[in-house]
Amino acid sequence: MQPDGMAVMLPYDGSAEVVGESHYQRELFKLAGRRKRTAADIPIVAVLVREPENRYDPNAVKVVVNGYRVGYLRRVDAAAYAPMLDRLLAADGAHGACLGRIVGGWLRKWDETVFGTDDGIESFVRHTEAGDYGVRLALAPPHAVSAYLESGNYRRRVFDPSDVPLPER
Repeated sequence: MQPDGMAVMLPYDGSAEVVGESHYQRELFKLAGRRKRTAADIPIVAVLVREPENRYDPNAVKVVVNGYRVGYLRRVDAAAYAPMLDRLLAADGAHGACLGRIVGGWLRKWDETVFGTDDGIESFVRHTEAGDYGVRLALAPPHAVSAYLESGNYRRRVFDPSDVPLPER
């Protein structure tokens, strides 16, 4: 579900880790498509949505891409960004957003012939190995985001998250 309201593109000269992606593989699959032989590397716009009612972490910040929850900021990062995101939502009715990438999701298959069995017969084994999808965010450190929001310059970078097209696969 797409978050209500507008979003502000935050500075992206840094990185933030997303956790919990293993619980959202179905959503990431909808965004990234079928697994391929090589890992995905798909550009996205992620909306950072506060979730103060989260029973595990009152500072929780969920990561939403095209209306799909794909994970959360790490607890330590959520604690640092939550007050800024709360102020942004209260003052302007906007969520924070940042650039990112869906990565991983590879699928490898190979065949192997095994010799030297006890009865002298070779056996044939088919292997399949798959990697989960993950999310990487380009997000400036909290002090830089705070300075940017305090400057007021962000008001030129407001957009409607529902206008962001689906990622190119």
